[in-house]
Amino acid sequence: MDAAVDTAPVPEVPFPRLLAALGPKMQGLARDRAGGALPAMMPVEHTRRARERLGPDELLVVGQSAILATDPEKARGIARQTQLLEMPGSPYLRSLRSLGYDDAALAAGGSDEVIDACFNWGDETAVRTRIQEHLDAGADHVCVMGFAPDLASSADQLEHLAPILL
Repeated sequence: MDAAVDTAPVPEVPFPRLLAALGPKMQGLARDRAGGALPAMMPVEHTRRARERLGPDELLVVGQSAILATDPEKARGIARQTQLLEMPGSPYLRSLRSLGYDDAALAAGGSDEVIDACFNWGDETAVRTRIQEHLDAGADHVCVMGFAPDLASSADQLEHLAPILL
């Protein structure tokens, strides 16, 4: 990555290099060789631990969902469509195990407890509250990703949430 930076065009506005770092080794690399970490779709406790590993000076940007659905079955169904826990050798599975979730909780797309911990769903207040919990746990920024059936609906959802999240 360092060699690529030396040969890449220089942008007018500098930006930090972030690593998509879920586990302790990648977060150490993000701390030592990048400008910080960008973990996504993890519980608040993961954010707390990531901040401890990165220290106070490195950037921690946390990716989080926004599922505007108040019916638990509907919201969890949308979350399970990501197949986040279905990937063989998934770093998400390893990270969730390190947080204490067992194989039974991680099987078949994740238990309700796992889905509720990893995905922000509910009304606007519930989504905003969860995002604030990540900020309180040490995130510098939260990148909110709309979860909807299509791109236009996702954009509408984010447009609806924008004034609430400011």
